[in-house]
Amino acid sequence: MQQKILTVAVNPAVDLSTRVERMLANRKLRCAGAHVEPGGGGINVSRVIRGFGGKSTAFVALGGATGRTLRELMKQEGLDVVEFPIVEHTRQNVTVDETASERQYRLVLQGPHWSGKEVKAALARIERLAKNHDYVVATGSLPPGVPEDFYASIARIVKRQGGRMILDTSGPPLRAALDAGVFLVKPNHIEFRDLAGARNTDWKTMARVGHRLQERGKAEIMIVTRGDLGALAILPDSAWRLQSPKGKVVSLVGAGDSLIGAFVLAMARGKSLLEACRLGVAAASAAVEAPGSELASRKDTLHIARRTKLWEVKG
Repeated sequence: MQQKILTVAVNPAVDLSTRVERMLANRKLRCAGAHVEPGGGGINVSRVIRGFGGKSTAFVALGGATGRTLRELMKQEGLDVVEFPIVEHTRQNVTVDETASERQYRLVLQGPHWSGKEVKAALARIERLAKNHDYVVATGSLPPGVPEDFYASIARIVKRQGGRMILDTSGPPLRAALDAGVFLVKPNHIEFRDLAGARNTDWKTMARVGHRLQERGKAEIMIVTRGDLGALAILPDSAWRLQSPKGKVVSLVGAGDSLIGAFVLAMARGKSLLEACRLGVAAASAAVEAPGSELASRKDTLHIARRTKLWEVKG
């Protein structure tokens, strides 16, 4: 039996990825064939959950011709979607792999402008949906017009209804949501240093500062990522460094969403906190080893998870 998961995508995208030998200015570049996928925080989390054999409901804002394209792409992947119509067009993102240098260029657009009426309607719809879900996952940036406390408003809704909110964002929206209190937050070590006011990001300092943030009600659990150095899982009564075996970094697209998707599904299936963290970190590693905008696969994640090492960190 799996508990119910709701993902929230207020700034989704049609993701286009392609390859070119070299990126050159003021030249017409002949690219390889384009690969088009549904993308953006909440959608990618739902895609990971489905790929792992789980279920989720995705609240997705859709507008214009690109919104219709995104709707069709999600339908093709069999996602359970609750559509929220907006006036302006859904954005597109572009990823270009430069094959000669193995560099990756990611062009991320800011997204459509929302009206105040749309913001209010979205929160009301999310509140109704959250009543019937155990976990609410909010990831990604906010589009123009959506206030910085939008995720904080969702956090208060989820807390009031007895659910658990999982958040992956940055900047002022992250700070505002932490003031409201969430179940899990996933900053990288730079974001963690900035929001915690810590001078250092060594493992012991992060564990100590993280526990102080927990005591202040900011988040029950934190997974602080440090790229190829692994991650720190700060649990209510302990902290653990997790390190997956190093593989070749092919693409950074979708690593965070893969981590969140694997983690929340493990929790919804009754796994322990530490095991859910291990699976999440392994999924992030699986994603960076996959080409283009591919997300973590269940097979690769389980293989990496078996080889992911853990050390307890005393803060």
